Amino acid sequence: MGDKLKNVSLFLINKSKKKHQRFGIKEIKIKEREITTE
Repeated sequence: MGDKLKNVSLFLINKSKKKHQRFGIKEIKIKEREITTE
């Protein structure tokens, strides 16, 4: 499960880098918080 979380995080990071970098970082932190609270 840890590997899956890491892969999701890397995917979101790579995806956000292509978009607006500063906004992407904020989005990743929100998504990671959602994943960890579930």
